[in-house]
Amino acid sequence: MTKILNTKKLTTEIEKLKLTKVEIAKQCGISRVTLDSVLKGKEIGLHKFLKLVDTTGLNVGFFFDEEVIE
Repeated sequence: MTKILNTKKLTTEIEKLKLTKVEIAKQCGISRVTLDSVLKGKEIGLHKFLKLVDTTGLNVGFFFDEEVIE
């Protein structure tokens, strides 16, 4: 099984914070363009991802779903 980032969960949690994408990106130390790319499914480095997780206040596992690859 492979774990894949659930971008819908990430988007929902960002919306709950009631901050703009620019504000979230600034808190994470990334650009808004990078944040948009991540929300569209582009890969992101671990350090940047962990900053996103920290900003939302949730644990890492919340953002991943299991996918069965046959």
